[in-house]
Amino acid sequence: MSDDRYRPRSYTTEPAAFGKAATIAWTSVPHSGEARLLAAQVQHHCAVAITREAKARYATLKRYARVAGVDYQRLTKILRGEAVMRLEDMANARLHLGDAIPFGQPFTDPRHRR
Repeated sequence: MSDDRYRPRSYTTEPAAFGKAATIAWTSVPHSGEARLLAAQVQHHCAVAITREAKARYATLKRYARVAGVDYQRLTKILRGEAVMRLEDMANARLHLGDAIPFGQPFTDPRHRR
């Protein structure tokens, strides 16, 4: 069960840039929040790639959503970091958008920030 209060974009100091900018700044979190911070970073990275590829291949996110069989409103919430991306969402994007979607690639451990 997911926590409806958890919003990945709340872990960045630039929430409006979540899923859009290639690089954004992240907040500091206590040890207990590191897993969610890392999950937010993974989602952001995937959202940037999904947006880029969907627009390149389908011209609009709305058309991509229709072709991929996903709810457009949910898709946009995920890409903005207002909802949590599920593994199923990532896999579906990989199936429709190809290898450009970073499914399973390593990410920086939030405990080792510069």
